[in-house]
Amino acid sequence: MSARICGYSLLLVAGLFSLPPLLAASQEPEPAEATATSGCTTSSATAAAVGSIGFRHPLASGNGKKVVVGRDHRLHLVYADANKIFYVSSADGVTWSPPLLLAGVAGQVRAEPTIAVDGAGTLGVAFDDPTGARLYYMYRTYQAATFSAPVQILNQPATQPSLVGAGTRMHLAFVDAFGVYYTAFPSTSPGTPIVRALDYTTICATNTQFTQPSVAVLVPPCGGTPVIRVGYLYFTDERQNPYGCPHPNVTNGAFVQDDQGNYIYSNAITTANPPAGTSIYGVSLSLTADSARFYLAWSDVYGTARTMLARGTPAGNWSTTNVDLVASSVDVAAEAGANDFRLTWAHVVPGYDALYYHEGAWPANSGLPIWSGSVLPVTLFGATNPQTVFWRRCGGGALASVIALYEGTGTGLRSHVRRCPSSCPATWIVDSGC
Repeated sequence: MSARICGYSLLLVAGLFSLPPLLAASQEPEPAEATATSGCTTSSATAAAVGSIGFRHPLASGNGKKVVVGRDHRLHLVYADANKIFYVSSADGVTWSPPLLLAGVAGQVRAEPTIAVDGAGTLGVAFDDPTGARLYYMYRTYQAATFSAPVQILNQPATQPSLVGAGTRMHLAFVDAFGVYYTAFPSTSPGTPIVRALDYTTICATNTQFTQPSVAVLVPPCGGTPVIRVGYLYFTDERQNPYGCPHPNVTNGAFVQDDQGNYIYSNAITTANPPAGTSIYGVSLSLTADSARFYLAWSDVYGTARTMLARGTPAGNWSTTNVDLVASSVDVAAEAGANDFRLTWAHVVPGYDALYYHEGAWPANSGLPIWSGSVLPVTLFGATNPQTVFWRRCGGGALASVIALYEGTGTGLRSHVRRCPSSCPATWIVDSGC
């Protein structure tokens, strides 16, 4: 367990690389079906089952994954609409099943869902009741027809859940008004799991916020103990406190801890008495893992906005690069057995809410990612809260390498799928066996 103390000093790491091109303002083009891009094709849709309903921000709180690839190779998606939680699935990322109501009746508020799949194919869904800060969990075993009834699993306030499956367990991170927390439990019998406080505020800070927690589990390809990391955004203002703390600083940035509360990585800005009117806040964060490394993507503002990407090893060796000089909702995806990642981010500036996609690899001996091609603009306007997954379908058909799912202004959810040649490129695979 780790606690915040007066004047806790943090690292500032920054570099400027791979900035997306500035795009001229124009009417958003309707994405064409099967547009060739670097040997791949792109398909897009506003699926009637998803896109026709009039929700706002169904994917909000992107720290917890909203879409995963199941053991059945289908995409499984959860979202919130009108204080209810819904589930849909798709075999191709373009045509979606009719929405299934998972939770929410008159008089209830259900929000911020997250979905995960464990090694046995069990789907787990967590969501919260922000009015009472209660957290609920439900599951569906592989090939089962229905989900279990939702049950409250924690005896403490909890919001912004992030869920990931590994083996036959679910790993959960969440926050409350005082800190960030982690727990794990069997996927089909959650009970009331023991919760560990990873980071929490102290008396020095009169304004402290923990937001956007994201949990990732790295499972070594040849067995061994899974490595667990929890990332989150942290803000604190120590300038006004009644206790005479000696370091009146303002801190804002991203942190990563292990499941025991040890600090693994930080990239934050700490300043004493920033100029009046300086904008300081966190925007978004996403953490994921493959079989050998973690990827952390986040966006924050400390006077200047930035969108960042970091890569870390289980041993704690981290490298960082700048993705864009804007505030954005960002998501990163990776997959066990592959050596590359997918990154998507949407500007949060009103009137310039463009969505971008980029992919690359980040070898352990490289201080910077090796980008594949150039930044791809998915849409120029009207995007927010994107999600991306690492998705491969090999043999006998098209290979869908990634899906970018995002909220379109006034159009509900939209999905974009990149399809590459039907054979799996050997360069994607790095695990040659044990």
